[in-house]
Amino acid sequence: LACSSTAKANLWGVNTGDYIYRAASGWKKNCGRLKNIGVGRTHVWGVSSTNKIYNCKRPCGGKWVNIAGGLKQVDATYDLVIGTNTAGNVRFFFFPSFFFFCIFFFFQ
Repeated sequence: LACSSTAKANLWGVNTGDYIYRAASGWKKNCGRLKNIGVGRTHVWGVSSTNKIYNCKRPCGGKWVNIAGGLKQVDATYDLVIGTNTAGNVRFFFFPSFFFFCIFFFFQ
């Protein structure tokens, strides 16, 4: 796997071809393609190769919903989603309330 994430014994990963897998009695391929993935308490979050943000309600059967905005990397823990955009800015938001607050870091 190129990237993996876990929450409450729920392990997910993506390979170098951006295919999505979930560990459930062995690895099961999930619908869609993502370059990065993060698992929160209620949703699985991901970023596509075009930096679009998606989430899927757990247990995710492949019904990915596009979320406005763009990130190059995403991670999730409980109800907090953290991502980095292409400018290197770190974005935080709480899900499901979508109460946004941003902290800007410029990585050099």
